[in-house]
Amino acid sequence: MFNNPDKANEKLQFLEKLMDVRERDFRFVFWFCSLLTVPVFAYIYSLPISLFVGLISRVFGLPDKYIGALTKIGVLSSLFYAFGTQLYLWKLYRKTKARKDKALT
Repeated sequence: MFNNPDKANEKLQFLEKLMDVRERDFRFVFWFCSLLTVPVFAYIYSLPISLFVGLISRVFGLPDKYIGALTKIGVLSSLFYAFGTQLYLWKLYRKTKARKDKALT
């Protein structure tokens, strides 16, 4: 498969380094994945807000410009909640990590 054993050894060392996740590396991975999860959380949070805005607009018969403004406020608040959720997950991870480190010592 490999003609040169040095190249094979380098590739295996790369895989070993890839599997060796240190705290700093995990932090980068966590915040990179948060770029992917924040929109997901924002979408999940925007569903009930959109439903609530739709119900308010039907009950009070609001014009379209007010519905648009309420929807924008809802989307911005759902983004705010999504960032808050991501920070809360980071806080939970740090707390769990501290407990594990304390238990090991």
